[in-house]
Amino acid sequence: MPVSDDRRMLIIGHWGPDGTKPSNARVRGLTGRLATIYDGGGRYPFKSMDGVRQEPDVLLNPSSAELYGKIVDESHAVNADTLLVVHYIGHGNLNTENEVELRLQYRRTDNQAITATVRALGDQIYDAGYRKLILILDCCHAGFVIRVVGEAFRMPAYVMLATDKNFAFNCDFSDAILSTLSRPPYKNDQRIDRPRRGFTYKRLFEGARSQFLEGRFQSAQVPQEVENELAFELILDAPAKVPEDFNGLVSKRTVYGRVFSIMKELERQPCLMTEFVTRMSMLPEFLLEHVEGGRDRTVGADRMREYRAFLLKGGLVTELNGMLSLSEVGIEALSGSFNRVILETIDTSVLPESTSLGLLEGIVNDLIRDTIPATPAMIAQRLRNSGIALKLDSSLKVAFALLPSTGKFLRSSSAALFPAEPHF
Repeated sequence: MPVSDDRRMLIIGHWGPDGTKPSNARVRGLTGRLATIYDGGGRYPFKSMDGVRQEPDVLLNPSSAELYGKIVDESHAVNADTLLVVHYIGHGNLNTENEVELRLQYRRTDNQAITATVRALGDQIYDAGYRKLILILDCCHAGFVIRVVGEAFRMPAYVMLATDKNFAFNCDFSDAILSTLSRPPYKNDQRIDRPRRGFTYKRLFEGARSQFLEGRFQSAQVPQEVENELAFELILDAPAKVPEDFNGLVSKRTVYGRVFSIMKELERQPCLMTEFVTRMSMLPEFLLEHVEGGRDRTVGADRMREYRAFLLKGGLVTELNGMLSLSEVGIEALSGSFNRVILETIDTSVLPESTSLGLLEGIVNDLIRDTIPATPAMIAQRLRNSGIALKLDSSLKVAFALLPSTGKFLRSSSAALFPAEPHF
C-alpha cells in the first residue's frame, strides 16, 4: 500500500499521582518526542484530527468529553481513505469483564478514575467516520485486547500492544518505537520492506518488539500485535535504487551479460534464424573452456535457443522472413536504458498474469531466508507451494536468471555488488 495522502494522529498521555509509573515527566517527554517526530515538517508527517494542521494532536490526562470532542467533533472531511493512528501511553486496567480500560484522568471529585474501554474508543473512532485505524497501546494488560479486536473495531485495525497480559514497563514500548523511527538509514536496513518499497507499520512494530526479546523482559511482557492488511501500509516510501543502464559490475559471462552481448551483436549485424546458435556461440561471452589443439567448449545449443526465445518473447528482437534484428525496444535498451528496459520487458511481456516482480521478489527473499539457491527451478517450486502453478518455459528460465543482476533482487553476496538500496 502507498503512503496515505490523508493520515491523522492522536497521541493520548496519562500519568497518575506522584510516586507511580509512568510519571508526569516520563509521559510528557514521550508524547512530546512523538509529536515532534510525526510533525509535518519532519520525516513522517501526520495531520491533526481536523485534517488541517500539519501536526498530530496531543491530549494529556483528558476528560471523556475532551476525548470525544477531539475524535468525533473535530474530525472533518474524513473519508474511506483517511488513516487514523491513535497512540495511547499510560495506565491500563482490567474491568470485571476482563476488558481493558484506558485511564484518562486519575480521579474525579468522587475519587473515581475516568476511563474509556478500548471498545468505547473503537466506537467513537467509527462514529467519526474513520475506516482505517492503527492503534498503539502502551499500557499494562494490553494483550487482553486481542480477544475483543474483532468486536471492538468495526473498521479494519492494525493493533500494536506493549505487552501480553502482564504489566508493562515504564512506557518502554513507546521508547522502542521512537528508537526504531529515529535510527538513520543504513545498508541492508531491515526496517525496509523491499517488495512494498518502504517502511511499513509492520516493520515498525517488529523493530520495536526486537528490543524486548532479550534481557530483563519476560515472555509475557513481549509486545503483541493483531495483524491485518493495514500492517503493510507505508509510513515512508523508500524506493529501490535500480540502475537504468547496463550494470557494469556484472560479469559478461552471466546470463545478464550474455543477453547484452547478443543484443549488441544484432545491433552490429542482423542474423539469420538458422545461424543464430552458431554465430552467437562465437562470442567470447559464450566460451566455457578453451581446448588447446581441439574444439572449444561453448554454451550448448539448447541454452542458446532459450536466450533467443526470451529475446523474441520480450520484444527486444524481431523476426522477419527468418532474419533476427533488434526491435525499437531493443534499440532503446542499448541507448542507455538497458536495465530499465529489461525489467519492463520481463514484467509486461514475459511474466504470466499470475505473477509480478513484487511477488517474485518476495519469493526470492523467502528462498534466501531458507538458504535455498534462488534458481529458476526453485523459484517455480516456491510459487507452486504458494498456490501459483507456473510453466517454466525457456523465456521464464532466462528471465528468472536475469533478475538478480538487475539489482531488483538481492541474492547472497550480490547485495554488495548489485545494490537495490532503499533511501529515505
